[in-house]
Amino acid sequence: WQVHSHKNMNDLFIPKLELDIKLTVPVNLAPISALKIESMKVEDGKKVVHLTGSERIDTELQLTKEVIYEDYGAESVNVLTNISDDGLNPAMKSFFVSRVMDFLQENLGSYPHRYLLSTQEDYASNPVYGLNQLPKFLRPFPEGFGYELKQLKTLTGNYLENTLMLNPRKDKWVYDGIQVYL
Repeated sequence: WQVHSHKNMNDLFIPKLELDIKLTVPVNLAPISALKIESMKVEDGKKVVHLTGSERIDTELQLTKEVIYEDYGAESVNVLTNISDDGLNPAMKSFFVSRVMDFLQENLGSYPHRYLLSTQEDYASNPVYGLNQLPKFLRPFPEGFGYELKQLKTLTGNYLENTLMLNPRKDKWVYDGIQVYL
């Protein structure tokens, strides 16, 4: 563990973890995570969820009232995403996510886990600048280009955070450099 003040920067540096989490939540909540769901059952009017993960670096768990995440299966990784899609049909979104994952695995190596999260919150904290500054009537890019870029930026960031053992407070430039290069 590296001890430092949090400063609300989302840059916690911890070693790889073996996780075994048991949650008891109200039945109307759905757990969303890149961890493996071992079991989910209802007991005494509550939902009991058992999650596990091996060699995890960055783990996110969200509880939502409704499942707003879509699951796109790429070659060996399932991508769970709630990124806004500009009205694209599911087949196109699946194609773009699969293409991004193929590109990342070709350039960064295989992803060590079964699931990867790509959330609107992650994108909002580190967006692609310039895409939303063009007027709606001027469309220089093909349909779905904005969605694919959003997924590329978010998935690349999450991919790197979950595979590289770097201190994000000291070595953020490495993450950003690889992300910009890709």
